[in-house]
Amino acid sequence: MIRLCEPSFVLDEEWRRLYEGAFPAGEREPSDKLSRLMAEGKLLYHRTLNEQGDMLCFTMVSLASNFSFLAYMATDPNRRSGGIGSKHLKRLVEQLKEQFPSHLGLFLEIEATDPDTVEISDEERVVRKRRLSFYERAGARIMCEQAIYLTPSYTQVGKEWEGELLAIEFGKRVCKHSVSQVILEIYSRFYQLPPHHPTVQKVLAHFLVCDVQCEHPEAVVVSKATKARLFLNWLISPVVWLFNKARKLFTGN
Repeated sequence: MIRLCEPSFVLDEEWRRLYEGAFPAGEREPSDKLSRLMAEGKLLYHRTLNEQGDMLCFTMVSLASNFSFLAYMATDPNRRSGGIGSKHLKRLVEQLKEQFPSHLGLFLEIEATDPDTVEISDEERVVRKRRLSFYERAGARIMCEQAIYLTPSYTQVGKEWEGELLAIEFGKRVCKHSVSQVILEIYSRFYQLPPHHPTVQKVLAHFLVCDVQCEHPEAVVVSKATKARLFLNWLISPVVWLFNKARKLFTGN
């Protein structure tokens, strides 16, 4: 009998095999850090095992103020056609909804299916679109198809990839203001990027002019003045960031 989406705190060799096989070094957090976050209750680890106890799939979910963030998901490549990943994700969402009913939803990042800044092969494009379809079948939607979303590297400062921000919403559709707050928290909490960082400002400027529909009657309307201010911040933030870096370099403060 399949042991579907069981919580665990043990990062064993089976987990390491899937983790290192599924994610390049720049996207992997150190295992000791992941263990510490689990011990502190900031990271949830679930795994699906077969009858022999072999790992078929795992997920790691980071907890934020009012949303969950899918940090990692990997399925044994030899068993993907069996629907294990879909079943695991469905059960995971059910558990998160029950455990965190006030959360907006489960947010996640994927690589851009049609990036502007890099060339990808037709084969890679198929893989990325297949990944997007997998999450869409689970109920996820792209928060803004027209916006630029950037995923920073954990290991290489200044390196980032074009991506998409998706969410499996737990209730009503997430509106524009909430998405902006989620983006700020993702960058600050999980990537240690402050709000004035050029990457954060660039992404926010794109999302604030995006038509993110929601069903909340109390949804916040972003004024033209606010959009203009954030766009201006995006333009000048690289200069401010470079000035602060230079000041610290020369003063040591």
